[in-house]
Amino acid sequence: MRNIFLLLKNDSLNTVGNPTLYRTSLIMFIFILLYSLQVFWLVNFLITFKYIFAISFILSGISIFYSLFKFKISGKSFNLVILLVLCLPIFFILFKFRNYNPFISNDNIKLLSIFILDIFIFYPFLKIETVSSKSITIDKKNIFLIFFTTFFFLFFYQPFFYYLSSPSDVGISLKSTLPILVFVFIIPFIISILLFFILPLKYKYFLVHFTIFILMISFIFSNMLKLNTGLLDATTFHNEQAIFSIPLLLYIADPFIITALWIFTGYLIKNKEKILKLSCLLFISIMTLTIINKIIKTDHNALIVSENKNIQLPDSAYKNHIFSKEGKNLIFVIADMFNGNYFERLLKDDAKYSEIFSGFSYYPDCLAPSSFTTASLPAIFAGNNYIPVKLNNNKKTGAEEINETSHNFFSNIHSSNYDITITNPLFFNTDFGNIENQKNYINYWEKKNGYENEKDYNKLSILFMLSIFNSASFHLKYIIYDKSNWIILRKSGLLNSIKNRTIENLAYIELLPEISSIGNNKNRFIYIHNNLTHAPYGIDNDGNLIKDKFLNNDSNSVNSSATAYYSAKKFIDIMGNWILWMKDNNVYDNTAIIFISDHGNSFNDNDIILPKHLNDVKNNENISRAQVLLLVKGFARYGSVLIDPTSLSLADIPALLKAETGIDFSPESDLHTARKHIFSVSSDWNLFLKKDTIKYTSYEVNGSIFNPDSWSIYKE
Repeated sequence: MRNIFLLLKNDSLNTVGNPTLYRTSLIMFIFILLYSLQVFWLVNFLITFKYIFAISFILSGISIFYSLFKFKISGKSFNLVILLVLCLPIFFILFKFRNYNPFISNDNIKLLSIFILDIFIFYPFLKIETVSSKSITIDKKNIFLIFFTTFFFLFFYQPFFYYLSSPSDVGISLKSTLPILVFVFIIPFIISILLFFILPLKYKYFLVHFTIFILMISFIFSNMLKLNTGLLDATTFHNEQAIFSIPLLLYIADPFIITALWIFTGYLIKNKEKILKLSCLLFISIMTLTIINKIIKTDHNALIVSENKNIQLPDSAYKNHIFSKEGKNLIFVIADMFNGNYFERLLKDDAKYSEIFSGFSYYPDCLAPSSFTTASLPAIFAGNNYIPVKLNNNKKTGAEEINETSHNFFSNIHSSNYDITITNPLFFNTDFGNIENQKNYINYWEKKNGYENEKDYNKLSILFMLSIFNSASFHLKYIIYDKSNWIILRKSGLLNSIKNRTIENLAYIELLPEISSIGNNKNRFIYIHNNLTHAPYGIDNDGNLIKDKFLNNDSNSVNSSATAYYSAKKFIDIMGNWILWMKDNNVYDNTAIIFISDHGNSFNDNDIILPKHLNDVKNNENISRAQVLLLVKGFARYGSVLIDPTSLSLADIPALLKAETGIDFSPESDLHTARKHIFSVSSDWNLFLKKDTIKYTSYEVNGSIFNPDSWSIYKE
């Protein structure tokens, strides 16, 4: 027997001209507009937000007294008192621990508080839609289909799609991921069905209407109105500034979009049941086929993540780190996202670094080719002919360019009679040398240092949060993202995830003095790409792993210029220990070492000053990653660290290697210190891998990066 679902006759979607249409829609519109503008004000004018809060507090007080007077001893007055009793402890807790609250950021405390105040302001006008005795019918199966489609899209399709985009970054196998996705999707689906049966008849309409509304708004904002935040790197968007600089017009557009969708979805439920049913079935079919196609195209090896339970060092540990005593050794290390000026700060803070890194030349005036790793690697491997602006329109994808240049790079080293060890080769495959997986060192390191091995399922939580973020309206994105701390992943979840990620990048390099040894074999080349210096940062100011609180209590954040510096210092300390091992074992003189970073960080913490005509928020944001680390020691070099003022870019690496080692990386074989350097910015590193041509904002630097007059916009 077909059950029927009653729709409210005098619902705001019933007939044009019905007063309820205008009343419900108008209240919704004004409420969302007010809150959207309040979020905008906090993001852009934080210092004066206290005045906005004070005004809201006064208005809510007036509204409360008005409501108590108007409704007197009615049920609505009683509900208001209950609401007040529940909210007062919340306000007390929020403000008591506002300076440091591990569960909610200071900004979100403000926004949650003002949201509650807004509810009190609008309380006299609030009314949940109910069902009248006069109604129309809709098949209960179609209602369940609506529930299924909504939660399948939000909690299965989108998270699974993001997972398949980069399974290796998540680090959890498909076999372990699928049950979690199914569980998270099924739970709200079952709850919605139970609520449908349990709720009084007058609230059923609101439940179904709200569900289809969520589906509609999620689809539109995640596909048609998607914010260009770039790809997610751990917990941080590459272009997170897009969240902080959402224009006022979009904040104002939110209430129009949301209110219109509320009206439209109600109309569909009431008048277009058959179309709604077919649309849901079609949408489920498209999502299913898309997922199947994505699985087929995904590298199946990436979907299989083996759980290494071995607590011993891998068999390759010692044989891949044998230094030649009579021949030559070449060490090449990329510290991802290391700001180039941090090493100079370390030299000033502590004289020991100049002694430990004796023989090194430090080049503070060094420019990155690009703001992200993938576009920097070709220039690092092959020189100035492979900077991003010269790679456009060459009929090769970025992935092909990286593989081509890395092949040439390692081929030249192999031809120079070096045994090659490559640890963590990002974005390329090579037939040369032995590949070391840094994850194989985690268990041994954790046992040695007394850490418990915890499986990190918080990486999957990020996938669900990413789905919710992309599906949310513009004014909610700042709240959800929470400056890369993600609103529900704070405290133990987020911190544990960051700690595990830090250990993954810390274990191998910290063990280098232990696994390195001396032999009379032929020359040794060791290539390492390490993300300890990359956000999110998991090292505190004492050089230890973060534990149970954020490193910066003022912002409740794991990402800041201070935390970036702590991780950079930790990296340098670890490399310093390895250098001390080389000195103690008499292989330092016959070892050449190059430390570089592929780009800097995003905290505007470099030493670059732009000219007045470029010195604005957007350009400063763009060049934040421009200054990179370049620290070089040739064979048989001595003396304190030399600070070399020569203006270089990472595209000069092949020429530097030739100068220091004699290895010829043709065709880029000579050092061009006088040429103009180019720095290119884009928010999507993954697009570079897939496309031949992408759009950049590029800057030409004719001279020192520290001279404002050197900078100009590059025009092809």
